[in-house]
Amino acid sequence: MSEKVAKPNLFSSAKKVDKKESKKEKQSLDITPEIQEVLLNYKEAKTNFKTWEGKKKIAEGALKPYAAEAYLKECKIQKRHIGSFQLGDVLVMVQDRYGTIDEGVATIVDENFPGIIVRTTEYLFDQEVLAQYINEISESLQKSGIPKADLERLILAKEVISVKKGAIETLASYGDKMADLFNAISPVIAFK
Repeated sequence: MSEKVAKPNLFSSAKKVDKKESKKEKQSLDITPEIQEVLLNYKEAKTNFKTWEGKKKIAEGALKPYAAEAYLKECKIQKRHIGSFQLGDVLVMVQDRYGTIDEGVATIVDENFPGIIVRTTEYLFDQEVLAQYINEISESLQKSGIPKADLERLILAKEVISVKKGAIETLASYGDKMADLFNAISPVIAFK
C-alpha cells in the first residue's frame, strides 16, 4: 500500500517580492558652477516642455473633431478605410485601437453593426475563498474537497467588451451610418 507523501504548498513557494525602501530625504551632493548652469537649463527646459505639452494637448483636442469629420468624408468618397493622412504639416493616424466601451453602447453597436463588438470573459479568484482553501487549491481544485457552494464562488467571471480588431477596415461599408459607428467605437486618433 502506498503512503501519501505531503507535497509542498505551491503558494508558499511563490517568489517573495522585496520590500521597497522607505522614502527618506535624498542626500544633496556638491555641484560645480558649470553643473549648476546645466541644472538651471534643465529645470527651464522641463518647465517649457510641460507648457508646450499642455498646448499640444489643447491643439489635439481641437483637431480631433475636424480630423474625424475629414476622415469620414474621405472614407465615404473612396468607400474604404483611407489609413493615415495629412492635415497641413500634421500626419493624422486613425488607428485600429479603441477606448473602453460600456454595456449600453456595446448593445446598440451590436444591434446596428453586427460583428463589431467582441465579448470575452476574464476569470478572477475570490480572494477570501482562495485564502480559506489555499492548501487544497495547491494540491488540486477538483480533488480538494471544497464545498460545492464555495467552489462555485471561488472563480469570478468578468465580462470584457471590446471592439473587434479590423473594425476600422469595415467602416466605409456602413454608408450613411458610418459616422454613427465611428463615434460609437471611438478609434484612437493620433497626430505626428
